[in-house]
Amino acid sequence: MNRQVRWLLGEIAAWEKEGVITSDQARQLKTRYAVRQSGWDRLVFPAIGAIVIGLGVILFFAYNWAVMPKIAKLSIVFAGLLVTHGLGLYWRSRENSPQWVREGWHLLGTMLFGAGIWLIAQIYHIDEHYPNGYLLWGAGALAMAWALPSAAQGLLAVAILAVWSWSELIVFRHPMMAGWLLVLLALIPLAWWLRSRVLLFFSLLFFSLNYFSYVADFWDGGKNAIFIAFYLAMLYLALARLVQSSQFPESAPVFWWLGFPVYLLLLYSLSFSFGHRIIRHDGGVQSWQQIYYLLPLLLAALAWLWALVRESRKKPDWMAWVGVGLVLTTFILVIAADRGYLSGWILLIFNLIFLGHCILMIIQGIQIHSLRRVSAGCVLMAALLMHRFVDLFDSLLVRSMMFLLLGLMFLGIGILYAKFRPTETAHA
Repeated sequence: MNRQVRWLLGEIAAWEKEGVITSDQARQLKTRYAVRQSGWDRLVFPAIGAIVIGLGVILFFAYNWAVMPKIAKLSIVFAGLLVTHGLGLYWRSRENSPQWVREGWHLLGTMLFGAGIWLIAQIYHIDEHYPNGYLLWGAGALAMAWALPSAAQGLLAVAILAVWSWSELIVFRHPMMAGWLLVLLALIPLAWWLRSRVLLFFSLLFFSLNYFSYVADFWDGGKNAIFIAFYLAMLYLALARLVQSSQFPESAPVFWWLGFPVYLLLLYSLSFSFGHRIIRHDGGVQSWQQIYYLLPLLLAALAWLWALVRESRKKPDWMAWVGVGLVLTTFILVIAADRGYLSGWILLIFNLIFLGHCILMIIQGIQIHSLRRVSAGCVLMAALLMHRFVDLFDSLLVRSMMFLLLGLMFLGIGILYAKFRPTETAHA
């Protein structure tokens, strides 16, 4: 429950107690502004319990596996799958059955499916590339996620496919294109269809990490491919604006949280000379590989163009446009830096853009009375100024003056924050 709804429900109770509104009116208002429950609070612990039970069953049979005949082993594997998924389907057929019961049985069945893969391989002495077992297991979880449909199964598929993908990368030094393609074509559409922000967040995170690791393999350990992270962040920031008028507007914070922290981190790095030494594109790849590098850049540019066209039809908001201007200026300059056009004035502009974001966060935080946003803006501004002044000035006197100025600035921000509080409360 967000702060505004919590405040409103408290006021409704007070109005009812004081006789300002009737009990029926209070009930209607509470119904109108009721918070829709996601169900994850009731599902998370049964899901964890089902997974832990599955691990316990696997370990139990592993302990007694050597003394069991082959037919008994196969019977246990297939009987476990039939019983767990059968019970899950039974509870799904019952009207108003608890979601955690249905999901729990199916999750346990998917865990036993994974156990069955390894146990059957052991029964028949199948000597196979072991990450393929995780791939088959993840594919089964993904199929269940679409068949049921189930966001919990989708999350389990993300976890298993992540183990498969990173096993291939870390152990065998083999980045997998299929890793990010599976997420892009199967998991992200599922999250959008189910309107699941949790599944969407982890699917996008898995996609970003896998795509980056796959493309980074083309460029000397990822030194030059780090611009991919920036272009993906720009794409997510544009999508955060576009999805606000889609069928799933609740997904906007997911894209924002995946894009804005990465954007700020790279912007902060580029505001110093060491950032340009770390991230600079020097070429050295085959022409067909360039498409993986340019695709996020082109998609981000098109998404921002579409977002600007749609934003131009809305009522002007100067702070929103200032923020967009800072982001797009950074986008253009990063492309220039990526192509090798580096100079001192670009460093200065990156510093000013980062400082502009900090000031904008503070102003917005004061206006909406968000202590978290004001604090974030102050911390980021202090980090930039302290690093910059310590880097440029050796005099203790100058550094002491910098601390005094920072202290006075934060004091003024605190006064403004307190001053705007009665106004915000009065209009809440």
